[in-house]
Amino acid sequence: MVCRLEKQRVAEHVVLSTHGNLMALTLQGFDPSITFAFWKSLTMPDIYALSLSQAGEVSMKRLWQASALLRDVMEDDLPIFFEHQLDPDANTMAAFPARDRDAFMAHWSKILGDDTITKKTILFDGHVAGNIVSFEQSGEPQVGYWIGKENWGKGVATRALWEFLGHVKVRPLYAHVAKHNIASVRVLEKCGFTICGEDKGLATVGEQVEELVLKLDAHERDATS
Repeated sequence: MVCRLEKQRVAEHVVLSTHGNLMALTLQGFDPSITFAFWKSLTMPDIYALSLSQAGEVSMKRLWQASALLRDVMEDDLPIFFEHQLDPDANTMAAFPARDRDAFMAHWSKILGDDTITKKTILFDGHVAGNIVSFEQSGEPQVGYWIGKENWGKGVATRALWEFLGHVKVRPLYAHVAKHNIASVRVLEKCGFTICGEDKGLATVGEQVEELVLKLDAHERDATS
């Protein structure tokens, strides 16, 4: 269809709206190097510009950039983080119970005082949208993040994790995700993580939750670039 429109020269610019599967297949028709890894790296939404020259040369450029940024965590961020983890839907999705204020602040005081933990505040459109951290657990480097519910479905987690992986160079890097948290699994896979096993974690006192273990090897992030 794109070739037909180009040949007919119906307009200098043509805008096509579609879902990720067809976008990847359409672009692959012009660039055979586009693979499954490219499809996994797509965000929602995503925008690409495809330029076709008179000589038949094809160039492609990504236009969409979610305005998610990372900066160092400040103490003023903590009350916002606290409110994020109080949301019942977020607790269910993450299979992790909310802490009361004193327990939460004590927990984050330890994080801020531990130089072995990499921690960043996630900003979206200038506002605190969540946090992302990397820490060691059972001898393995881990990554975890929490996004405020009001910022779900905007590509914030994917963009933040992608940027964070530029700060945290250790590989392999692991993530534990509740099995039912499909959205988080999708975020991790877009950034190059693959499922490598299963585990059980504590959701509440005396209760266990089934988890997927995902792993990022040294070459996987580059493969999705």
